[in-house]
Amino acid sequence: MRLPPWMWRVIRSRKTKIFLACAPFAFCLLVLLFYFGTSWWGRSRVERQLRDFESAGYVVDPEKYWLPSIPAQDDLFQDPLFQEEQRDRVLLPLNPGHTKIPNLAKRLPKAEPSLARMTELSRWLNPPMPDDRTAAELLLKEHHAAVERLEVLRPVFARSKQAVWPVEMAGNDFGGGPELASVAGPMIRLRHSAQAAGEIAVLHFAAGDADKSAAAVAAMLDIVRLEMEPKPALVSVILADVLLRNIQAVIWEGVVRGSWSDAHLQAFDKSLASFRPQQAGLKSHLGEIALLRSQTKWLLASRRALPEIEIDWPAGSRKWEPSAIWDATKEAAGQLRSPGLELAGGVKSQREFLDAVPRAGGAPRERFTAQNLDEFRRIDETSGRTSLEFTGGAQALVILASSTLRMETTIALTRTGIALERYRVGKGNGTYPDSLAALVPDFLPEVPMDPLGTQPLHYQLQADGSPHLWSVGGNFTDDGGKPHFDFTEGDLIWITRPLPGFTTEKDLRR
Repeated sequence: MRLPPWMWRVIRSRKTKIFLACAPFAFCLLVLLFYFGTSWWGRSRVERQLRDFESAGYVVDPEKYWLPSIPAQDDLFQDPLFQEEQRDRVLLPLNPGHTKIPNLAKRLPKAEPSLARMTELSRWLNPPMPDDRTAAELLLKEHHAAVERLEVLRPVFARSKQAVWPVEMAGNDFGGGPELASVAGPMIRLRHSAQAAGEIAVLHFAAGDADKSAAAVAAMLDIVRLEMEPKPALVSVILADVLLRNIQAVIWEGVVRGSWSDAHLQAFDKSLASFRPQQAGLKSHLGEIALLRSQTKWLLASRRALPEIEIDWPAGSRKWEPSAIWDATKEAAGQLRSPGLELAGGVKSQREFLDAVPRAGGAPRERFTAQNLDEFRRIDETSGRTSLEFTGGAQALVILASSTLRMETTIALTRTGIALERYRVGKGNGTYPDSLAALVPDFLPEVPMDPLGTQPLHYQLQADGSPHLWSVGGNFTDDGGKPHFDFTEGDLIWITRPLPGFTTEKDLRR
């Protein structure tokens, strides 16, 4: 097809050549205008959200939200003894990376409630010790400073009413700004203290001192209480969930070893009965709102005006192929994502998260249920993912609801397991009851319901007379008391003897 003469004149004209020469620059200018325009738009959305929350009465400044509102003597982090532990950290888990204990083979294996196996302390050292008592005595001797520090801190944990998270730390190890790092940092240190207390408890009851072991468990329980009681954030709820499972493991390990007296078990039960994971979960959104200004400021400050484009252009400019240039250009364009669009997406997901936590169906939410968790999972599966440092969206709701419900289930299983053991050492004359109804009212006020189901906790006696107690777990399906490493795959259980086919952690992952 031949072009008409007038079209050839237009193509060959000077104006056309100038236009074609300027087109790439015009295109770049349009891209930059879009980039900076969306950045301004995203920042304005963030500012509007902050103003909306402030006008609704929420505190969006961490310094104001976490200001100490209790006497200094009631605040764990203001106690001189605990401050000494923060400066000179002695109470650390027995870990080759943290301690100087010779011959420590590996990180100490935690008692595994899902497998109900006895911890073999003799294998904690290389070469292995002849028996558990010898290994425990050696490790207690090597860990003497930490054991003494725990004894000093134990009454501090018990008398402290709160742990008011400080927000003045300058460092930033967490995405979301220095304020989030300063709030989350002490939580992590408390978790290490609880882990160390748990390991000391295992060493004490392996060495034959049940009273000292029970005191270490009491310290663990106090740490979880301090984790849950103050103004929490999502981080504290997640860590409290982990700590409660560690406590369940240590209490279970003592049951297997026959270390606890009825007085010890009563004290554990009283402490567990005071925990309110649902309230902590429902309050966590207030902590997230208090970190909003910090998170948004950090996200804006961490974005360059223009990002650095990292791309390997084809080598040898004279040998460039059009297809290679086009692929490289697409890759560069993919890296030029506007922070404004990311901010806008973050505002949307954060707003959805914060709106969904305190309210459900227009009415104030009183607790998370298995139906809520199932709903959040479905929303999460259909929602888009963002590469944001914000804590928001359906995925955060899934984490929050699952942590809260798992905490509640862990408490129900542990309290029922304690009641079963108290029955055995008391009126059971060494045997466990045929049903949970036998525990009411002497050891439990009522038959405990399964927080993840619609029925009471499941219970049966194994062939050897040991109890097998379980919740339907995160899949909301009764799998007959078979555990799984994944919360969404199997049941959550309490047993005192190994289940057939479940003798190692690898068995849990099948």
